[in-house]
Amino acid sequence: MRYRFLAIALGLLAGFIVIVLAEGISGLIHPLPAEIDRTDTAAIETFMREQASAGMFLGVLLGYLLGAFAGGFAAAWFEKLPEKRLRAALITGAILMAFGLMNLFMLPHPAWFWVSSLLVYIPASWLGGKLGIRMKA
Repeated sequence: MRYRFLAIALGLLAGFIVIVLAEGISGLIHPLPAEIDRTDTAAIETFMREQASAGMFLGVLLGYLLGAFAGGFAAAWFEKLPEKRLRAALITGAILMAFGLMNLFMLPHPAWFWVSSLLVYIPASWLGGKLGIRMKA
């Protein structure tokens, strides 16, 4: 049981690292305008609601996809029991999706992003888990 917890924790860590890196790269490609104070959440919310491009959201969505894939891969890789590896990957994807849902409620996002981001976590973590299982064998 503690190995499963460790595998999921390492999967979450891998997922978060990949998401942060992908969002950082997306931020370099689609930076916030210089006049927006990054510490002012109201200004960021207004920008996201009124001016944010689809490319900004697509970069974040790609980060979620890659992060869930990496998290599922790592969880499956580190899970000790072979029959529990895919479950660890899917639990990791579900936890990442819960954090993604919290983000959706905290900042405004277009409807298409809500749907697509919530649909990406579980399949990506499943695919990552499958690859992790295959690589472990």
